[in-house]
Amino acid sequence: MTENFKMLNAQKESLVMENNRLIKQIQTLETRLRQNSSTSKTDAKTQTAPDQSSPSPQKMDEKGVHFPLNAKKSTVPDVGTASPVQTLFRELSRSKEPVNALLFYEYGRRNGLEVDRFSFPPLLKAASRGLALREGMEIHGLGCKLGFDDDPFVQTALLGMYANCGKIEDARLVFDKMSQRDIVTWDIMIDGYRQNGLFDDVLVLLEEMRSSNVEPDSRVFTTILSACGKTGNSAIGKVIHGLISDNNIIADSRLLSSLISMYAGCGCMDLAQNLYDKLSQKNLVVSTAMISGYSKVGQVEAARSIFDQMTDKDLVCWSAMISGYAESDQPQEALKLLEEMQASGLLECDDIWLCRERPTSRSSEVT
Repeated sequence: MTENFKMLNAQKESLVMENNRLIKQIQTLETRLRQNSSTSKTDAKTQTAPDQSSPSPQKMDEKGVHFPLNAKKSTVPDVGTASPVQTLFRELSRSKEPVNALLFYEYGRRNGLEVDRFSFPPLLKAASRGLALREGMEIHGLGCKLGFDDDPFVQTALLGMYANCGKIEDARLVFDKMSQRDIVTWDIMIDGYRQNGLFDDVLVLLEEMRSSNVEPDSRVFTTILSACGKTGNSAIGKVIHGLISDNNIIADSRLLSSLISMYAGCGCMDLAQNLYDKLSQKNLVVSTAMISGYSKVGQVEAARSIFDQMTDKDLVCWSAMISGYAESDQPQEALKLLEEMQASGLLECDDIWLCRERPTSRSSEVT
């Protein structure tokens, strides 16, 4: 019980320190933005738009933090006139601890903060990166209440939040509601299906995308190739390869690696090897895909050749090669390689017996 109290006190002190840091950051940002906008104050007063004729009224809480009271209706983000709160939301959503943006949002709301439409994308991004579905849904509800759910920037952020949090049906509802879909929104939706293991839906959405006269880019192709490799759909994969060539899309290392992994996943090892030989820098991911691909079609010697050429090997790579031997009825080779992996220091002694189960059980099947 004492340990729990100590932990709670430590968390409380950490939150207090974080709040103090955020307050200081807001004050610094506010001063900086006020200085940057001082030269344009005269021009701002001459504008005739009713919502730009004068600065928005503000409230100062007991901590000395200013919060805008009215929600702006402009649809074009203007970084030059962003409020300190908007800037802070954006910076926190990009940080290593994106949930801090949500914590500050809750703190601000309790102290009179009213957000505008520019605050929603970074807040939803923070919910997405922090997998904070409940908070993201609450922000969505507030956006609907304020009439911001038809804003394309807000819709794109909502789409990403639901897809990343595993609520792919809700993501699709947002996607279907969007009146304007660019390559970014298509990519988010396609990648959402991929992340959630719905690889057949990825391919269906590709057809919808092409029917909408939106041409995929290299990022979309990479996502689709991953789905083809997972489903073993080499026919679609070859079509994508042809589109890449026909449209003169530059096959960077990531796209080329995706092509190799797709062909390897589909068992088309001749095509995979041809591309693999052209790859100047062979990374762990693509080399492991080749090892798994060769093992899948029973060419364990070819898999071992690639394995031996690799200078850096991680646990996944070793496991792929060991599994290749186990699946090809070579349990002794699998155990021998397992001991080499242990000798390399990659595997802890406590874990070695867990890895022995598969090749050992395979050995009992052979005998």
